[in-house]
Amino acid sequence: MVGPTGFTTTTRRVEIKPGGQWRFVMHGPDGTDYENIITFIEVTAPSRLSYKHSGDKETEAIKFEVEVDFATRTAGPASPCACASRRTPSATSSSRSTAPSRGSRRRWGA
Repeated sequence: MVGPTGFTTTTRRVEIKPGGQWRFVMHGPDGTDYENIITFIEVTAPSRLSYKHSGDKETEAIKFEVEVDFATRTAGPASPCACASRRTPSATSSSRSTAPSRGSRRRWGA
């Protein structure tokens, strides 16, 4: 599942490779459709993924970039990974983006 509670997602196209895109629509519980475009910058299996997000119409101003580094899997249920994201200059504080603020870093599964 991708998206907040009550949303559904329809994938229109996905091509996971540098320069490839994942185009999908998030359907809100109120019937509003939010077009999303993920453009992959770097795809280095199994260790790294980076992409930029942009939108169309309602989501056009929600633009950000994400870099994810995956650690080598060790014993246990989860592998550590780190994620950094930054908003592009066109994203404003008034946008509905839930993306972390510029330059934020997150780490899961440590």
